[in-house]
Amino acid sequence: MSQEKGETADEFGLRMVKTVSSGFVTLAMSMGVRTGLFRHLASMDGPKTSAQIAEMANMKERYVREWLAVMVTGQIIDYDKEKKTYFLPKHRLSALLPDAGMSSIGNMSHLMSQVARVAGDVEDCFLADGPK
Repeated sequence: MSQEKGETADEFGLRMVKTVSSGFVTLAMSMGVRTGLFRHLASMDGPKTSAQIAEMANMKERYVREWLAVMVTGQIIDYDKEKKTYFLPKHRLSALLPDAGMSSIGNMSHLMSQVARVAGDVEDCFLADGPK
């Protein structure tokens, strides 16, 4: 939406917040693929607490809990506030698990983390006296 179509500064600001938030979710998705967290969630027989998921995955609960929070914010994983449990619905698995090939959003999210690793080097190339 452009200014000609009546976009306000607030609308643009909100759109930018959503864009940045989506970037964080994408990076966290990549972590979920690389660490195997999505696989562990796929193998669960029902909702689990962050402590149960961390134990099952042999990971630190604090990091798992923070990652789960990002996944809930991105509406990728469901969260039951009363029971404090997390669950990945089965219909979402094929889009997240790496064996779905390039159609896997999980695999595509990995590209974002790769770009993030070299962003500084690429930024240097923009400079007139930077690397070629």
